Amino acid sequence: MNDVTLVELIEAELKSGLEHLTRMSEGEPSVVQEARRGARRCYDNIMERLPKVALSGKRRVDFLGKLAGFRSRLVLAGEEF
Repeated sequence: MNDVTLVELIEAELKSGLEHLTRMSEGEPSVVQEARRGARRCYDNIMERLPKVALSGKRRVDFLGKLAGFRSRLVLAGEEF
């Protein structure tokens, strides 16, 4: 798999993970738990693929900032790393 495809997959996982976290605010316990598991799966998928991608410069800084924010939201949702 080439870098462009991996970057697109990683960015799609980040977007999906953030959408899962947004659904957690719906309040239903079953929805909250499923959304939390989905967000964690997305995070794990990103971390598995990230070492295989060569991001450079501003794009790397931007992505790592977004990833840090995603991780922080996961921690606030109760995930442990």
